[in-house]
This record gives sequence, structure tokens and C-alpha cells, in this order.
Amino acid sequence: MNLSNKLADIVHNTQDLTSRGYYKLDGFPERYKSKNRETFKEAINQSNNFAIFTELKFSSPTTQMKHDSSTSKAKEMLKSFVKAGSDGLSILTEPTYFKGSLRYLDEATTMFPRIPILMKDFILYPIQIDAAKLLGSSTILLIAKIQSKANIQYLVDYAHDNSLEVLLEVNNANEMEWALDTKADVIGINNRNLDTFQIDIRLTETLLTRFSKRNKPVISLSGVKTIDDVNKIKKTGANGILVGTMLSNADDPVQVIQKLKLV
Repeated sequence: MNLSNKLADIVHNTQDLTSRGYYKLDGFPERYKSKNRETFKEAINQSNNFAIFTELKFSSPTTQMKHDSSTSKAKEMLKSFVKAGSDGLSILTEPTYFKGSLRYLDEATTMFPRIPILMKDFILYPIQIDAAKLLGSSTILLIAKIQSKANIQYLVDYAHDNSLEVLLEVNNANEMEWALDTKADVIGINNRNLDTFQIDIRLTETLLTRFSKRNKPVISLSGVKTIDDVNKIKKTGANGILVGTMLSNADDPVQVIQKLKLV
């Protein structure tokens, strides 16, 4: 599989984290996790078919966020997202390039027993899905770009066997075509090209225009900077957006989310 150098580094790092036991959950207390958590798909249906999903994000390979990545700050931000009416949460758990943490996911699922929660990571192995399940997620992310179709389908089935929803991320027409034929529950169009890491939010419109007949909800990922961007994406027929950087760099994320909910 031909990956860009940066993406290949992230994938190799995930393999290393897995081999070193990062996803074994050693040291995590056993807690009761709600089995009645909503899914992203349900949230879309309950939000008039356009949902605002919010992401806890402290860093990325291309952007340094303004907030510190302490657990107390993570909890504060998550509370503000939910207070503002977020339809679901995305929790980055990749620690090296994104300053994510499994502890953030544990805190989120403990604080909010019903809201949809996505474990956002570079998931390659069943043990990562096991971690998502044990920590109380409703949903996992799979990325079409980083693994074979056969492995994607295997992991989709594995997730479903563990009562987890799958958000399958795509970045081009070829990936979109075969993703729609998988058993994934929701498709996420990543407006960021993972080869160049450049963003073009017009990708969502391009793919939804080409695949106007589809049997799965689609949300737009990455690149939303303004309310106008959200309006444009909503007009494409997308069923929702996921916003991260926009909130991480906002002085008042509650106000931002509330404005997004009015679109």
C-alpha cells in the first residue's frame, strides 16, 4: 500500500503502540458503561438529518492547538461541547501525533452515558476495537486509505460483533464507491488529502454529487473554519459535520457550537 511518508510514520507508530501494549488498558479501573449509548446514525436521525459532532483535539501533524492537553482541560472542553448541544463526541486517542489519550475517552464515556462517542484513532487491529468497547464507545473510526479492503471488512464485522458502530473514512471517489458497498454504518468524507495533508472542503460536494444515490448517512470531516463553510456543506446533502480545530482554537467553543446548531 502506497502511503505518504507522514501517514506511513503515523501507521508505523500505531503498530508500535499496539506491540508495546498501549491498547491493553492496563491500569484502567473497571467501570460500568452504559449499553444504551446512542450511535452517530441515531444522532443524525434525531437532528433533522444534519448533526454537529464535536472533537476533542489538542494537536495534529499540521496544527498546534492553543489549549494544554491536561485531563482537567479535556473534561472542561467536553463539558462545554455537550452543554452547547453537541450531537456526539469524537475523542482522539492517538498519543504521539495528536496528543490524544485513552483516558480522555474513559472520562468522556463516564461523564456522558448516553451521547454518541467515537474512538478516533488509526485502528488496524481487533485489540483497538476491544479497547473502544471496554471504554464505552458507541463508534469506531476506520480509514480506507491505510489498509486493504479485506481488512476493513474484517474489522467492520469484528466491530459489529461487539455492538459497535463503524464510521468509515474516505478521501476519493474510488474509496467512496467501495465504502458504500461495505457494512459500515456511516461514511465520513475527509476533506484533508492524507497524501499531502492539504484541505479542500469542496471534496464533500464533489463526492456527494457523484454518489447522489446512497444507502448510508455521510458526514463531512476536516476543514470547517466558518459558518459559511457549514452552510456550503449542508447544501451538498451531507448529513452532518465533525469539527475539531475550529473548537480547539476558539475562545468560546460553546458560542461556536451554538451558532453551528443554527445553520
